[in-house]
Amino acid sequence: MLHVDDDSDQIRETLREHFLAAARPRSIIRWLQSQQVRHLLAGIADGSIAATHEALDDLPQTATLRHIRALLIDRGHLPPQDAALARFAAWIPTKIDTIESPDSRDALRRFATWHHLRKVRDCAALPRGAASAAHNAKQEITVASNFLKWLADRSSTLRSCSQSDIDDWLADGPTTRYTVKNFLTFTAQSQLSPALTVPRRTVKTIRRIDAEERLVWIRRCLEAEQYPAAPRLIALLLLVFGQPITRIAAMPITAVDVDDSTARIRFVDDWIDLPAPIAALLTQHLANRAPTSTRTVDTNPYLFPGARPGEHVHRHSIKLALNRLGIDLLGSKNTALDELVASMPAPMVADALGFSYNAMAQHEGFKGLRFERYVSGRYPG
Repeated sequence: MLHVDDDSDQIRETLREHFLAAARPRSIIRWLQSQQVRHLLAGIADGSIAATHEALDDLPQTATLRHIRALLIDRGHLPPQDAALARFAAWIPTKIDTIESPDSRDALRRFATWHHLRKVRDCAALPRGAASAAHNAKQEITVASNFLKWLADRSSTLRSCSQSDIDDWLADGPTTRYTVKNFLTFTAQSQLSPALTVPRRTVKTIRRIDAEERLVWIRRCLEAEQYPAAPRLIALLLLVFGQPITRIAAMPITAVDVDDSTARIRFVDDWIDLPAPIAALLTQHLANRAPTSTRTVDTNPYLFPGARPGEHVHRHSIKLALNRLGIDLLGSKNTALDELVASMPAPMVADALGFSYNAMAQHEGFKGLRFERYVSGRYPG
C-alpha cells in the first residue's frame, strides 16, 4: 500500500519514512493490517481523500481517523489543531440532535456555539490549550440538554418555565443540576426564557488529605521504582506544587530545564529549582518518555506525550493512573496549596504557580493565616 514510486507524492513518502523509523515495528505492522487504517491511508495517498482538516471533518470521527490526523499534523502536512477543540466542535451537533423541540434545540445550539464554542476557541489559542474549557463546556451543555428534556416531560418549555419549575429541578436531582445557571442566564439575556434564579450552591465540605498523608505519598512516589517515572512525576507535581491535572497534561517540554547539576521547572514565568530527588526523577523521565505504538516522541513538544503524535497525555489517562495508585486528586491538590501558603505569602504562591490571588487567599483563610499575618504585621513583636 505504501510502496513509493516516481509518482508518489510527499505525503506517501513522509508517511513511509515515518513508519520505517518506528521504534516498535511489530506494532506498526499490526496497525497497518487494519482494514480501516489501510482504507484511510490509501485514500490520502492517492488523493481520493484530501489531506485537509475540512475533508477529514466530513468522515466518521473514529479513533483511527484521529490518529492519522495527528500523524499528518506531526509530519507537517496539516496545520496544527487543538484536539480538544476539534472533538468539542464535532460533539456539539450530536448533543443538539437529542432535543426534539425545535425551539429548545435552537436555544441549546445558541448556548453551545455562541456562548461556549467561542470561549473554547479562545482557549485553544493559549498555551494551556482548550482541554479544560471544553470539558467544562460539555458539562454545562449536557446539564442544559437534560434540563430541556426534563421540561418536555413536564409538558413545559423554556418560555413557559417558572421559578417553581427551577426549584423542583434543583430539589429532585444531584447537585450538578445547579450547573444549569449559566444556561438560564444566557437564555434570559437572549430573551428565550424569563429571568429565573438559580442560587449559588454552597459547598459544605472541601476535600483535603492529612498533611502527614501528603508527605507519605510524596515519599512513596519518590521511592516506588517499580512504577514508570511519568505517573510518579505527575503525582509529585500535584502533591508538591498543587498543579491541576489538566495543566500538568499540557505542560510543554520547555517548562523544564535540566543540566548536569540542577533541574528547574516553571509553571508561569519564574523558574523554580527542584529538590534533588524530584530532579532525579525528572531526568529519568526525560531520558525515556514512553513512545507510542506507532512513533517515537523525540519531536513531541509536551513534557508528557500522549498516545497520538504531537499530542499531550489526556487528563483522563492521568486521572486513571493516579487513581490506580490510590491518590485522592482533589484532596491532594487542596492540601498541597494549604501547606504552600502556610510556608510563604499567598500572593507569592499565586504568582509562582499560576493561581489567582483569590484562590490562594481561600487556602490561607482555611489555615487561619490571614488574621495571624494581619495581627503580626500590625503589632510586631
